[in-house]
Amino acid sequence: MNSEHITDIEQELIDIAKAIREEGDEFKQLAIDAGEKRRTFDKLKYDETLLLIDDPRKLTLPDKEAIIKAKFSDIYFEARTAQTLLEATEGRLNALKSQLSAIQTRAGLIKTERSLVSYN
Repeated sequence: MNSEHITDIEQELIDIAKAIREEGDEFKQLAIDAGEKRRTFDKLKYDETLLLIDDPRKLTLPDKEAIIKAKFSDIYFEARTAQTLLEATEGRLNALKSQLSAIQTRAGLIKTERSLVSYN
């Protein structure tokens, strides 16, 4: 294996490391956003649940859940969308980590091959 291939692998490692760092930064921001949106929805949901306890209509649990979902559907949608974006970013981040691992394995094999060639 010549030095050109080693240089290519080194550049791949640099590129993947940069992509992981950028994706990690995005993941962090999306995690904060998803958490804040979920917290907002949960607080509104719990507050509304407490109000519905005293509702004179004697609603069933599924009725109460339907009222809450209808009343806060936009906020729930935002929270679920933020969570989905977070999960997609996590998937991309994991794929990049797998790529990094594969490149590191390839580099290790080249190193082993070089040492065997030098040994002979």
